[in-house]
Amino acid sequence: MENHSVICLATSCSQAENIVEDLRLSLFADESISVLIAHEETETNEERAMTSGRSLSRTLADLPEVETIHLPDYGPFIAAGPLVDAIVQENPDCGIAEGLIRLGIPEEDARHYESRLHDGQILIAVHSEDSDEVAFAKKIFKAGLVKDICISSAWSLPCI
Repeated sequence: MENHSVICLATSCSQAENIVEDLRLSLFADESISVLIAHEETETNEERAMTSGRSLSRTLADLPEVETIHLPDYGPFIAAGPLVDAIVQENPDCGIAEGLIRLGIPEEDARHYESRLHDGQILIAVHSEDSDEVAFAKKIFKAGLVKDICISSAWSLPCI
C-alpha cells in the first residue's frame, strides 16, 4: 500500500490531546502523527505551549519537530509531523488548502479543513502504508468523536 493519511479536526485542545494519546497507546509512532493548530502572533517560542488561550499539554508538545511556522496570508501555526513538513517544504506560500490538495485531499475537504483551522480547530493526521493501520486510525478518530475525517490518496513523504 502507498502512503496514506487519515486526517481529522479536533474542536478542543483536550480532544486533540486525547486522540494523540490514544494513537500513541495504540503504538502509532510519534513520527507518523501530525498536528497543526493556529498560534497567537504575540507568543514567543517559549510560550508555544499556549495557543489561542488553550494549553497544549506535554502530549502534543512532545511530538517530534514541533515548531512555530508562519504561512503568508494565514498567520502563525504550531506544527508537527510529516504532513506539516510536506505542506511547508513543498511551497510555503501556497497555503494550507493547496498543500492538502497536493497531498491527495479532495479540494472541497481541504478548503473545509483550512477554514476550520482559522476558526480554532486542530488538524490531526496519521500517516501509514498499512491499510489495517489506516482503518485503525480512523476508528480512533471516530472514538474521539470528531466529525471531519478524511483519508488521503497516496502521497510521498518529503525527503528531509
